[in-house]
Amino acid sequence: MPLWVKKSIVVLLSIVIAAWFSGERIRQLDQKYLLDNIHNEKARFMTLFSGLLSNAVIVKNEQEIDLIVTKYIASSPEITLVHITDDRSNVLYKLQIKPINFGESVRKFEQPIIVGGEEFGILSIYFDLSEYYQDVEEHLNYTRQSAATILLAITLVLVFLINFVAANEEKNKK
Repeated sequence: MPLWVKKSIVVLLSIVIAAWFSGERIRQLDQKYLLDNIHNEKARFMTLFSGLLSNAVIVKNEQEIDLIVTKYIASSPEITLVHITDDRSNVLYKLQIKPINFGESVRKFEQPIIVGGEEFGILSIYFDLSEYYQDVEEHLNYTRQSAATILLAITLVLVFLINFVAANEEKNKK
């Protein structure tokens, strides 16, 4: 087997292995980044939402709580359950929007309802993040495919250059 064929095979295998490892590392980094962003977004939502509910929770006005909850969660289809307890852990409000299918994609976020340094209750919301996770997976697959395509293109260029140089060297020897 000519030396240029051996070099081409080594380069090809090296790039394929590098593509796999780099794709896996890209997946890990992107997944952590995207999932952290989703969780941070939901944490910010909880802080803002508990602030909106604070006056109604302090006076224990269930009608006002229901009005606020239904108004603001209408635009959040990932919310499955809203649960509010008062400062004595009594259920003040509970609304189950859809059945909770507990699993990897369901996350519970809790936020104390605090005004003036005093806690008046706890807001708990269950989010079904399955659509977010599916979007993350699609993004990760696209990113890995892009990285693999780039590395494959580099491999083809390198193999071509090795073969070109080897062919020229053979011509010069003759």
